[in-house]
Amino acid sequence: MNPLPVCSVRDARKGFSLVELLVVISIIVIILTFTIPATTGLFRGSLLTQGSQMLGDQFALARQMALTRNHPVELRFFKFSDPEVPGEGTDIEGGKYRAFQCFEVLHNGVYVPVGKFQMLPMTVIISEGQLSSIISSAPNGPVKGSADPTSPVLPRKIERNYQYVAFRFMPDGSTDLPLNGASAGNWFMTLHGIDLGASPTNARAKGGGTINYFTIQIDPVTGTSRTFRPTAG
Repeated sequence: MNPLPVCSVRDARKGFSLVELLVVISIIVIILTFTIPATTGLFRGSLLTQGSQMLGDQFALARQMALTRNHPVELRFFKFSDPEVPGEGTDIEGGKYRAFQCFEVLHNGVYVPVGKFQMLPMTVIISEGQLSSIISSAPNGPVKGSADPTSPVLPRKIERNYQYVAFRFMPDGSTDLPLNGASAGNWFMTLHGIDLGASPTNARAKGGGTINYFTIQIDPVTGTSRTFRPTAG
């Protein structure tokens, strides 16, 4: 007579139950809920850092070129709608200040590009109004690109569909910014994220917190600059 078979642990059904699977999915969703905003904030902070370095380098380059070449160097800031940003279209008024380039001004009035045309990272823009007196009250501008024969043709199908404001570094290192201009002679420019909700009179994010920004201030007499940025967070 053969003995009855004995069930072993190996015979038990393997795999997750539905309840266990739902618990695992819930844990993953909770983790993503906390990590995605933090990762996004770090990424945007990194892009702002990259943009601030680009702008600071451009200020330094323009001043150095004016000193070494003994010619004024004009620093232009371009406003346009980026065709690669969803929803912006092609209207200049709906665009943002998001690019810059230096031009050496020769004695005969010819403008020679110094360095290449540079665009800020896609999520970073130059603020307007009270947050950037250089933009709101610069001595040169705003000028429409289509009306200025010295204006360059921009890439990405922008061509001359833009406007710009500008100021100059002079051969002695000073600028052409008025001493008694905007904000009692305090000339500055601010970068921040494109979607943070800041307005010309309100440097607050949509949620009410202080935005992550970068500001560069320039002395109109010496042409030297200094930077300000809050603790990223």
